[in-house]
Amino acid sequence: MIQVIPSDGQTLVNTGDWRSCDSDLPYRGKYNVGRYTMGYDFMFQYMHIVHNLPISLDNYRDDTSALSSTENAIAYLEHYGIIDNTVLVNMRNMIKHPKDGFIILQRENVITGIYKDNYHGLQ
Repeated sequence: MIQVIPSDGQTLVNTGDWRSCDSDLPYRGKYNVGRYTMGYDFMFQYMHIVHNLPISLDNYRDDTSALSSTENAIAYLEHYGIIDNTVLVNMRNMIKHPKDGFIILQRENVITGIYKDNYHGLQ
């Protein structure tokens, strides 16, 4: 189980929070859910908690690339089908409707984390 104290400015995401005030919000890309953008930390935590697949960024370090280790990791996971459309849809659904026992956090409309069961940082 993961237990983390939230950083300043993080707030809980509740069912329906993803909806924007603008009902005509256009599609903004595969990492977006309404007004939220999925952060890489959320994506890594989701893969670890939901799919039992811990991701070590040390494995994706490439000093010859203009991409960060985080961006390299996401590109690798997508290229090899580990994060595919089904996983992205499930991530988006978790943000739209957090399941019982899960806590989703956001800061400034970026989804920053997912925690399970024993997270008691916010009331």
